[in-house]
Amino acid sequence: MRLGAGDAPLARQLGIAAAILLPLGIRWLAHDPAALSALTGPCPLRALSGLPCPTCGGTRALVALADGRLVAAVADNALVTVAVLAVAAWSLGALAATVVPAWRRRIVADAGDRRRLVVLGGGLIAAGWVWLLL
Repeated sequence: MRLGAGDAPLARQLGIAAAILLPLGIRWLAHDPAALSALTGPCPLRALSGLPCPTCGGTRALVALADGRLVAAVADNALVTVAVLAVAAWSLGALAATVVPAWRRRIVADAGDRRRLVVLGGGLIAAGWVWLLL
């Protein structure tokens, strides 16, 4: 996998949308208890088995991030915290590439790279779940 020259306009546009909507959504959740309680219903996996699902605590992690409490966010759900921070970094990159066109790049990946990314993603989800179980 490598970065190639060129433009990926859809990825850049999605990044810009995320840069705008993500902070607004997180701040809204942090300050609207009714919306927060509507999203934090009981987890079906936890209700059936007593075990948390990989995203249990994700909403609390978002609220902790909105309040600037990174350690609390990682404690609530490390996987969601890392995912939100990755989307935030991608969004900033998309904004920067919009302002400075010379920074526009696209990811070039072959089939082997895609398989490795799927395995890496599955490993991250499993690691996040183990984090919650411990």
